[in-house]
Amino acid sequence: MLQLSTDNLHAFRAELDALRTAATARLGAADGDHIRGTARVSRLCELLGRVLIHASLEPLSWSTGVLLLAAHNVLDNMELGHNVLHGQYDWMRDPKFASKTYRWDFAVDEAQWRDEHNGLHHRYTNIRGQDPDLGYGGFRMTAEDAWSPLHVAQIAGVAATFLAFDASIGLFVTGILTSARAAAGPGWLRSAVRRLRPFVRKSVPLACKNYLLYPAAGGVLAPKILLGNLLAAVIRNVFAASVIYCGHFTARAHTFSAEEAAEHGTDSWYLRQVLGSSDFEGSQLLSLMSGHLNYQIEHHLFPHLPAWRYRELAPQVRAICEKHDVPYNTGSFGAQFTGVVKRILRHSLPA
Repeated sequence: MLQLSTDNLHAFRAELDALRTAATARLGAADGDHIRGTARVSRLCELLGRVLIHASLEPLSWSTGVLLLAAHNVLDNMELGHNVLHGQYDWMRDPKFASKTYRWDFAVDEAQWRDEHNGLHHRYTNIRGQDPDLGYGGFRMTAEDAWSPLHVAQIAGVAATFLAFDASIGLFVTGILTSARAAAGPGWLRSAVRRLRPFVRKSVPLACKNYLLYPAAGGVLAPKILLGNLLAAVIRNVFAASVIYCGHFTARAHTFSAEEAAEHGTDSWYLRQVLGSSDFEGSQLLSLMSGHLNYQIEHHLFPHLPAWRYRELAPQVRAICEKHDVPYNTGSFGAQFTGVVKRILRHSLPA
């Protein structure tokens, strides 16, 4: 890990803390307007999308419906679900946007996601052996991880999880992959069943709604409705997975040993968030559709701030990093995604 003097590291943390404090002081009506407006747009996209998918009699209106439904899926997953479940809007005291009660249209149990993502990933970001998101339980993303022949095909495995990102994340946050590796013994099956129940309760009704109920309502038009719903889900899955991977697994994203992470205590946490995360640049629309996670560095530094604030904070974070000679990993979406693919391929091989 990049070495900073104790004084420099403490100053780095202090400046970022001051930036967060100032941003928190500015929270107010504009933040509520933003999240409520996003929710309205998302619901409108869903309504129009489903009407067009159901009522269309030619490809153009059907395709428009698919794209609108996909837009709803993306907004609901990224700007709404991910950010609300982080507690970014709990201060509003609005039950519609409370992290403990919010429900998203995503095949992932909210409580399990909060426990894994908020409780483990953000606490142990990119610490080998402690951050469960580092490789999602099976992919090899660093040379320090043990290699097995199965890793030769991990690019195909990653591609498969992109297509079914909702189900793969839903299964991952149950913890059954981790428990299976540690496991063995008669108690493991009971534990796995217990862990799977929330995923089944969340994913099965969603699947029935989208792939049975809505198509059945279309009668003889059921096949095109089913196909439209499937395509809208796949578009959401591939886009969301691309954003997440570009924020965590680019070529220049660092990983850390437990010893490195423990050095300098809390001060080193701030440095790890910057070195272990990556931004990618784009328009305001791309930021919105990404849940503003194209500013993954800022998100890892300030996970409880409303994500739409990251765009204004990013230049200030970058300036602080430059002042302290800390690398700030950013680039175009294409460049960062290319780096992700190269990293996956590079660690598919033992050397």
